[in-house]
Amino acid sequence: MLKQISKLKKHHKAIESKLLTEIKRPKLNEKRIEELRKLKRQAKELILKMIRQRSILRKKRYKRRARRLARFGAPA
Repeated sequence: MLKQISKLKKHHKAIESKLLTEIKRPKLNEKRIEELRKLKRQAKELILKMIRQRSILRKKRYKRRARRLARFGAPA
């Protein structure tokens, strides 16, 4: 999952650089700018979703481990 997150972060940075170059052009293409902003927002939302999912999975894993150790009388 970390590889996917890092790929998405690179994609997000690439979109950001494309957006900046598009904004710096003398003739603005509003449709292209809006499209890039939408792609950038979608990438950011997907990154956050994956990070949240990863933390939820980690919490579940630690809870299972604590329960298993509690059964055997060992401290978590």
